[in-house]
Amino acid sequence: MIVAIGVGAVNVPVGDVWHIVVHHVTGSGTAPPDPALDQIVWNFRAPRVVLAALAGAGLAVSGAVLQSAVSNLLADPTVLGFSYGATLGAVLALTLGGSVAAAGLGVSTAAFLGAMVAGALVFALGQRRGRMAPTRLVLAGVAVGYVFLSATSFVQLHASPNELRTVLFWTLGSVAGAQWDQLPTVAVVVIATTVLLTLFGRRLNVLLAGDESATALGVDVNRLRFVLLVLSALLTGTVIAVAGGIGFPAQPAVTDETVTAWALAAAGGDSEAVDRFVRALQRDVLRYVAYLAGDTQVADDLAQDTFLRALTALHRFEGRSSARVWLLSIARRAVADNIRGAARRPRTDGTADWEDAVERARPAGLPGFDDGVALMHLVEALPRDRREAFLLTQVYGLPYADAAQVARCPVGTIRSRVARARLNLAEMMADEPDTTPRYAPAVA
Repeated sequence: MIVAIGVGAVNVPVGDVWHIVVHHVTGSGTAPPDPALDQIVWNFRAPRVVLAALAGAGLAVSGAVLQSAVSNLLADPTVLGFSYGATLGAVLALTLGGSVAAAGLGVSTAAFLGAMVAGALVFALGQRRGRMAPTRLVLAGVAVGYVFLSATSFVQLHASPNELRTVLFWTLGSVAGAQWDQLPTVAVVVIATTVLLTLFGRRLNVLLAGDESATALGVDVNRLRFVLLVLSALLTGTVIAVAGGIGFPAQPAVTDETVTAWALAAAGGDSEAVDRFVRALQRDVLRYVAYLAGDTQVADDLAQDTFLRALTALHRFEGRSSARVWLLSIARRAVADNIRGAARRPRTDGTADWEDAVERARPAGLPGFDDGVALMHLVEALPRDRREAFLLTQVYGLPYADAAQVARCPVGTIRSRVARARLNLAEMMADEPDTTPRYAPAVA
């Protein structure tokens, strides 16, 4: 941090920076000889560096907690919508001005409330049957984030020019306006929340093993996730209230050549290369198996099965194709095996009487066996050309154009034959005597 304070448009030697910082912190030593350097170091650069450190630490802790809470490496305050909610709350506080001040809300409080509202929406939308699905949570966070981002853009359209400059500051994020009087609140929240979250360290490790394992070990999963979301919202809202909408930078794309080199090094026994190989392709495999299987609930299991197969066969990888293609081919086989296994697996029913279950599952309103035999006799009595057109279109479900190609006649002829076949069937059914006594009135 001392080096960071000394670097800038005016480079300050490290010794001078140390002397100025020690003088202001402890009050000992002589005053700096150059008042201009003292102003640059203590009033301009030092607050920015300290705020940058606090903001980075707070968002990093929040991101790590969210990744553990939802078991997803994509999770961070921006992806889950917390940053956008806090930004909207701060922007509303800045644009409404007197109304917010009259309600006793400051920018920091409004940002925290915005993050809490975003977290509550994500928490509600991410649940399914009382359980929180990690994939649904991420998708809900992205959706809620875009809603809050749109609301922030709407506020910008109705802001005055002076307010618009402040709004853009919150949208882009910056530490250029850091002041010493802003740092105590951020420091207290970041340090206190970080210390509190360290007490949940073992529970977070258990949560990474899955909801079922965590529940079996006595962890209340829903309550723990709620507490983690609240603390993450507190961290995000407090940091954004001072530094603006700072997000995590996008990771650069890893080329196929690099991934293949890591796979070959991993085949040779390099444990660090194994870790890089898995981390580089984990998201690709997860998206690929979720698309092939058509079920996001089994995507995590299929991805784990894919990497288990790949790591087992990694010693046979020779690099003839890229490691990405090789791994995705293994993922395709894993999905195919899962589908075949599900097809072979017998389906169970919750009832002891299977015949009753079959009867209840049968569609209502269909003709019985006797009615079906009678209908078949009526259809057989139709002329050959009309019977053919009726069966092709009404029984086999072919479109009229396809039925015309099968019968080798125009489409209009098919339509005419079907209409006449329906008329003939209606006439024959009207002439057919009703011999079934089940609808006859009772005789006294």
